[in-house]
Amino acid sequence: MKDKQDTYQLRDCAPALLTKTHSASVTRKYKNGFDLLVSGAVIYFTSVVERLNPFSVLIPATYLHSIEEGDKVEIFQNTIILKQKELKRGADITSPQSSAKIDLNLFEENLQLLGRNLSLFGRGEYASVVDLKNHKFACEVNDLFAFKKNDGCKWSEINKRVGHGQGLTPSFDDLISGVLFADRFSGFNSIDVPVEFVQSLNKKTTIQSCQQLKSALKAKMNIGFEKFLESIFCKQIKSSEILKMFNYGHTSGADILSGVWFYLTNKVRILRNI
Repeated sequence: MKDKQDTYQLRDCAPALLTKTHSASVTRKYKNGFDLLVSGAVIYFTSVVERLNPFSVLIPATYLHSIEEGDKVEIFQNTIILKQKELKRGADITSPQSSAKIDLNLFEENLQLLGRNLSLFGRGEYASVVDLKNHKFACEVNDLFAFKKNDGCKWSEINKRVGHGQGLTPSFDDLISGVLFADRFSGFNSIDVPVEFVQSLNKKTTIQSCQQLKSALKAKMNIGFEKFLESIFCKQIKSSEILKMFNYGHTSGADILSGVWFYLTNKVRILRNI
């Protein structure tokens, strides 16, 4: 009996880069995946669906456990070779979509719960201040993104802060990603981002952060975050779901959700006044 062919999967929003021929070595190994640097982009291989970003490849966990830094990986149009073993491309993974329906009362309750969990358990630089209206950081974020005055974001000031913070995706970058992702995924599309800001990212921050910010502008993030926002408008969110998101990176999960919270809390105020 012929052995079953192992497969890998891409997201339906994967860049064309992932269907072209490449040969590269593993640059970094993590608990849930590993990185490959290909043509100036970081490709993330993982066995966890929720951690898939547009530049990711889903592979069986058995392959993930055997991979080490420096191992060679070959990518072809519909085949990937890992540790001399061949994986064929399977069906693409469909991205979550924002619901057109908003239950305003439930939406507001979910945001309050998110704010409480960020304040109590979030490790991010901004997470602990989301519910403190007069805190320096909270006032700074509201001012930079004009959440109180709605007179336009201060992009020159925001641009100065890009790349600030620790990690592969610095804290302030994660916060901006959360704001932009919430704006685009929700369909509000109320933030006009200057072309110059996007063009300057490559010189100011890491490759991973650059990819994350540009993906956020296209309403894309890790599938876990997309599913979370898919639910927040019309389904009851549990604290356990929020805490699970905090496990993304060291502080990235909390910093991204802080950006989501700041943006959507402002939107609730606007919707309540319509």
